Parts: sequence; structure tokens; C-alpha cells
Amino acid sequence: MNEQQLLVECRVEGGCLGPEGASHVDDFCYFAETEFQNFHPDKLSWKFLRRQNSQQVEVEYKLIGKKLSHQQASKYLNVLGIDMSEFESEIDDRLIVLIERYMED
Repeated sequence: MNEQQLLVECRVEGGCLGPEGASHVDDFCYFAETEFQNFHPDKLSWKFLRRQNSQQVEVEYKLIGKKLSHQQASKYLNVLGIDMSEFESEIDDRLIVLIERYMED
């Protein structure tokens, strides 16, 4: 990971992987992280984690190890030529496809 790249941390709940999802979520996070490495690879780094509780945000942004507010992340993404609302929608869409692929295997 390049220190200048924005780190996008996505948290995944086991429930999105079905009734037995809690036992698969860590493997799915590894799978998703691998798949997302080609999504804006020159601008972003990705980390997928198990969402421990509903208080944790689903998507968090960090730069040089520091958390960015939603507004700060939006400004940074704009500088990279990425609209945050479209970007987060695309993350959701990609995750749906990956969950379906993962569940088929």
C-alpha cells in the first residue's frame, strides 16, 4: 500500500452471507479484498473487515493512518476525480455480485 493512497475500509456483517454467514465472513473479507484490489488500484487501497457491531460504520476512509471524516473523504475523492455517492453505490453493487459469487462456490 502506498502511503499517499486512500485506504477504504469496508466492514461486512455475517448476516449478509446467509444464516451461516458468521462462520464465513472472515473468508469472504479476504475474497472481497482480493477482488477489490483492481478497483482504482492507482488511487485506493482496500481492507475488508468483519463488522463487529451495528455501531461501526460500514465504510471508513483513512489517509496516512488517520481516519477521515465523511466530508474530508469526499473532498479527497473529488480530487481523485471520484464522486463519493456514486463510488459508495458502486461498492455496494460490487459487494452484491461478490456475495453471490462467493455463495455459489
